[in-house]
Amino acid sequence: MAMSPQREPALVVHHSKEGLEEADCLPWFSYQISLPSELPPAASRPRMRTSRLLIRPFVPEDAAALHKLRSDAELQKHSIARGRPDESLEHTQHQIECLQEPHDDSHWYFGAFLADTGELIGEGGLPDIDGRTTRSGWPEADFLIAREHQRQGYGTELFDAVMSSWWNLPRERRRRQLHPFVVPGKQPGERMPDCVVLAHESANEVGAAFYEKMVGAEAVALRGTFEDYDMREGKERLLTSFSGMTMTNPVMFVDPDEEGSDE
Repeated sequence: MAMSPQREPALVVHHSKEGLEEADCLPWFSYQISLPSELPPAASRPRMRTSRLLIRPFVPEDAAALHKLRSDAELQKHSIARGRPDESLEHTQHQIECLQEPHDDSHWYFGAFLADTGELIGEGGLPDIDGRTTRSGWPEADFLIAREHQRQGYGTELFDAVMSSWWNLPRERRRRQLHPFVVPGKQPGERMPDCVVLAHESANEVGAAFYEKMVGAEAVALRGTFEDYDMREGKERLLTSFSGMTMTNPVMFVDPDEEGSDE
């Protein structure tokens, strides 16, 4: 794999609730996307070391530590996947079970532990790589660091390690259903590199600043805002404004069956 050449400037879009309701009438189309060919089982996924963190998949024994993190309502309200704290330890245990085999083919999600003490201080990755719960068809990233450990660079270490591991998985070209509003100018069936959505509630200025810092301008394919009814449990049907961007895979996919392939 080689690094991608510089891409076109990002497109900017803004969708109101009414615009999205009209867009819902549009069919989703198939595009030829470079996607991971096969995910390793959760137990075999990388244990990544950064300068201060051990980043690894969650195991059932992490339930109490994760529940402590998931009990912080002020932190968890910013989760694009959940938006509220876990209601009980049993709920957290169930969430960890959903990250194990045979459910591990639908996520790329990790815990962030202090390397010197083993304390869990964050979580992050792609909780739904198939895009079944997203509005676009692209997977949406979710990264959280415990409030007492924020603004110390831990989020940067977690994001860089997890996203690098994701982008560098072996890939193959496959068809994927996407909503046309996230791929403006693309024709159905057209070849594309894969993307990840980095979204947050528009009022979350800290989340916006974090993603802007983490993603170089050359990697942003699309950015904008949209207003829609929330789909997160406990927030259903609340009209919410979201902002974000789609980050393009910085590692160029070269299909061995397509000599001279360029995306």
